[in-house]
Amino acid sequence: MVNISSLYSSTEHNTTGTNYIYKGTKSLMNSFSKNLSIDLKNNYGINVFSVDPGQVKTKMNPYGPLAADQAALKIINLLKFGNELHGKFVDLNKNILTW
Repeated sequence: MVNISSLYSSTEHNTTGTNYIYKGTKSLMNSFSKNLSIDLKNNYGINVFSVDPGQVKTKMNPYGPLAADQAALKIINLLKFGNELHGKFVDLNKNILTW
């Protein structure tokens, strides 16, 4: 299971304040993913991790440099590293991000 997160959710990388609801809900989702990763792995052998796809071109971010379909392919590619990424928060290059 992969949950789409954002570096905005990282308390360590928060240098701007603002966007309280967006940042807060992404932080909550990361915590939820971590907790879920423990239960699903122990009970069903399912890997769970969160990924920050970076600046993706969307309606909310029309100037993002990465097309949504490209981001999706990169996320799908991460699935083969499920055991390695289990319970983690990563970017599209498998770099571990701080919560």
